[in-house]
Amino acid sequence: ILTTTTSTRIPFLLVFKSDFTFPIHIKTLFMTLSQKPGRLSIMQTSCRSLLFPAALLVFGLLPYYVLGLNIDTVSWILLPQVVVAAVTQFLAYNSLADISQETVGNAVGGWLVATVLWHTVLVLFGAALVQDGAFTFGLSSLAAALTAIPTSRLTGYKVFTAVDTWYQKAPSLSSPDHRAMCQSIGVMGCMYASAVVLPLDWDRSWQVWPCPCVVGAWIGYFLGNMADRIWRPSDHRSSQNLKFA
Repeated sequence: ILTTTTSTRIPFLLVFKSDFTFPIHIKTLFMTLSQKPGRLSIMQTSCRSLLFPAALLVFGLLPYYVLGLNIDTVSWILLPQVVVAAVTQFLAYNSLADISQETVGNAVGGWLVATVLWHTVLVLFGAALVQDGAFTFGLSSLAAALTAIPTSRLTGYKVFTAVDTWYQKAPSLSSPDHRAMCQSIGVMGCMYASAVVLPLDWDRSWQVWPCPCVVGAWIGYFLGNMADRIWRPSDHRSSQNLKFA
């Protein structure tokens, strides 16, 4: 029924007996469509800008998928992940030309303040103060790296003013600050949602504190970046200046 022929313009065609031809050179078709402005080009830009968050999400979850999500894996993989998250988030929101003693100080100060704040909130929500305190502190450090370091670009080390700034200026935030807001909300929301499985009596290794919330933090980080691409005001959509975005 089908025969294959060649053409100078289209590398290969599917030819039916009715002599009705359909070009199927996917690469040529995709390149032609991608040159037209509109929704497709915006979608391609958004997909490219999500490559780094997706890669960091894989980095965050792959060890637990390969080695198993349990307290033993978390005990030795969480600290390196906190360091990588802190460094990558700082570089993602600060270009090399912007790195100075002030920006580093704001990021480190915001990270430390937010770590204490996150630790206090987790304890108030039911985490043990003494038992497994190291794991609670590690989770707090990871959450602070994914939330406070991005927002330090907007509020410095004064992390308490971030929520008020988001509430008042969300529609007019610049592209990096809008992304930091969505990312922080995603981390907080998914960490809270993932804690639902902690009290269930399934007796699974991945239910042990803080395993679900660690996974929730990484997933929330990615979903927040995805929400930023969807929700970002159109007048700032072309003003991205993130190194890894």
